[in-house]
Amino acid sequence: MNHALIHKGHKTNLKNVLEALEALSCFDAWTRLDSYWKLSQQKKYSLQAKESMSKMLNMIGNRLPRDAGNGWKLPTFHNTMHIMDDMCRYGKPKEANTEVGEKNHKFFAKRIGRHCRKQHKSFTRQVSVRLSDSFVIEKVASAMGLLTDEATVHTTTLPNQQNNNDNKGTTFGATHCSLHLVDGNDVKIVWLSSTEKHLLTWDAAVVTFIKENYMSIDNQTTINCCTEYKRNNVLMRCHPSYQGEGPWFDWVSVYFEACTIKKKKFLKGNYPCKVVAILPKQHNSFLGETEVIVQCAGSKTKKDSVLFEEWTLMDRYYTVSVAAILETLFVLELGSNKVAVALSYSKWPSCFTDTSSY
Repeated sequence: MNHALIHKGHKTNLKNVLEALEALSCFDAWTRLDSYWKLSQQKKYSLQAKESMSKMLNMIGNRLPRDAGNGWKLPTFHNTMHIMDDMCRYGKPKEANTEVGEKNHKFFAKRIGRHCRKQHKSFTRQVSVRLSDSFVIEKVASAMGLLTDEATVHTTTLPNQQNNNDNKGTTFGATHCSLHLVDGNDVKIVWLSSTEKHLLTWDAAVVTFIKENYMSIDNQTTINCCTEYKRNNVLMRCHPSYQGEGPWFDWVSVYFEACTIKKKKFLKGNYPCKVVAILPKQHNSFLGETEVIVQCAGSKTKKDSVLFEEWTLMDRYYTVSVAAILETLFVLELGSNKVAVALSYSKWPSCFTDTSSY
């Protein structure tokens, strides 16, 4: 992409393009806020936001060149500057957001419409009847406890219906495997999955870590692992071939106490970590709590952008309690033991304009 921009003679580069895209992301997050300034402060903060919009649009025009037609001389491009006037008159943009309707359209119309006869006279009636039947079936199934994955339920929660599994942690939907110590030295891995065996692999270094830290110390000959675990609304995955489409290893924020490793001091705080293995207590009776094996990022390189912080990875694995995991993170693996960690989404709006008094 960088070569293409230079080849076309544009006075920009990949770094400038990425900064412009980050500015757009910050603007998008800002438009999704639930509340803004007080009415008494409207003039001050609306002017600041308008100045931020102007800078963003100039950045787009200069760093994201558009050769087709009139370039960026478009009414829709210019109309962005009128958002502030509309907000002062009618309120926050979220009140007019149509994304929810578009998203539900897939469930309410498209999904059901695929199974109907494509005849003009009866199509609308068929979709309506099937949608009504779908609501009734899901409502009954939810009441009977047959739908445990809340993401697939489009009905409202029934009164007095509680799900306490989330606080305890659940492996629902996970693929399970066992590591068996054979002949006192070798480790045999058995997957409980119908996925093709050549897709289900283990990193040899992780296997060695489990062997040295569990089998050798705790004298356990069998360690059970899973590829998914959910606790307190935090879902983490570590699968060698998730849905047959390749490896999926989530990144999470983990709280560590202050410590010293190899004569280097680390302050207490939250560190980004890559989940490489999950040992659920439900399937390992010797554990008091579910444990997660992670690869940690130890220090920042100070080569940050607006939305990303660059970290250096440590060269070994660590075991952490699932209770120390705070949230999942969006991370870009840059190679050479470096990763770029995105800031929490709640901080993005303040990167666009001043939101201190919102």
